[in-house]
Amino acid sequence: MQAINLNTGLQLDRRPENSLTLNVARKYGNHGMRVEGSAYSRRLDVNGTRHLPGYGLVNIAYEYALNRDTRLGFRVDNLFDRDYALARTSTHYYDVPGRGMFVTLLYQARK
Repeated sequence: MQAINLNTGLQLDRRPENSLTLNVARKYGNHGMRVEGSAYSRRLDVNGTRHLPGYGLVNIAYEYALNRDTRLGFRVDNLFDRDYALARTSTHYYDVPGRGMFVTLLYQARK
């Protein structure tokens, strides 16, 4: 991503100069696993006058096929409960939620 204002040549607020995302997924029988990793470099904020530090996140997911039409899933976002912020004012960081855990039940009728 080119996070540069083409008119001024300065880095855009709230957009990292560098980012990396890696997803690995594997299915075996009725089971499925997924690991997602992402890393973001520091970014500018408050019209380029403040810095937000870079951060990395890991998410994991597991899914089990109960039958042909129904799947049970479990997902953990921000597995290591990383503290980070996506925006700030001159005095306050706008934090994001910490670790999140989700359970899903998906039914998909087939014709």
